[in-house]
Amino acid sequence: WGASEGRIIAAERRTIDIYPGDVANVIDLRSQVQAGEWEVDFGPTRHAYFGVRMAEGLRVTNGAKIVGADRRCGSEQIRGQDVSWVDCSGEVGGGHVGVALLPYPSNEDNEWSVANWGYISVNPLRWSGRKIKIGEEMHLALRVVVHDGDAEQAGIARFYQSFLDQLNDKEAGA
Repeated sequence: WGASEGRIIAAERRTIDIYPGDVANVIDLRSQVQAGEWEVDFGPTRHAYFGVRMAEGLRVTNGAKIVGADRRCGSEQIRGQDVSWVDCSGEVGGGHVGVALLPYPSNEDNEWSVANWGYISVNPLRWSGRKIKIGEEMHLALRVVVHDGDAEQAGIARFYQSFLDQLNDKEAGA
């Protein structure tokens, strides 16, 4: 990330890991941002850090369903909230499929923006900014689960719990 004079404001390393599966494919997105020559302030900002635009069949306006981890349904009940995960499912290509977004718990303060026309984003920088000092990094990450069926059929709640268990095992050195 640079300024018009060619100064480097910050550098980002983005990692994408893809894990194919039988009923779901998992995609981990990690963003690590380092300050350049000065401290950098990120946010607060209303603009999302991670966002997904849905295909036609995954839009509520076309019959899709959006649910949150705490069984909230629809964009009106999820937008602006801090829920663990959000899933959108509907009819695409002759089958029922879905996309779930599971932010890493380390993001903190994840606020969702959900639009019935087919947009889901999560913003860990909505209400609180982050200062990156020289030599430090900001880490933000998201897991995306692309699956068959709706959230319940795909077991997204179990995916999320397994995800948390994996992260806890890594922290514990297991």
